[in-house]
Amino acid sequence: MHGIHYAPFLVLLMVGVLESTSQQTIAANLGVSRASVTQRLRALTGLVDVTPDPNDSRAHCVRLSEAGAVTLAAAWHGLEVRRNGIDNGVDETTLASQLDQLIANSIRILGSPS
Repeated sequence: MHGIHYAPFLVLLMVGVLESTSQQTIAANLGVSRASVTQRLRALTGLVDVTPDPNDSRAHCVRLSEAGAVTLAAAWHGLEVRRNGIDNGVDETTLASQLDQLIANSIRILGSPS
């Protein structure tokens, strides 16, 4: 995927979605530790800009660099091209309804998740 492994790609995608954000916010949105995000950001050197947060000396602001925006757009396009056709012939409304039924059956039989 354009030289980016899956985990760093998720961080790049999250930075693209959240625009200027903190490492903590990225971690919370991905359900991972801040240390994990810090490690992934190192793999994205040149694709993200990490600067000190002017409002919190312990935090950093993360945003896409110009190269990061180009890479994210190209990688996203690559995903779209690869998945093109996978859902041919699938009625999304019916699929959603059937998945809802499976979830309801699972909850009824197995119990509600806590």
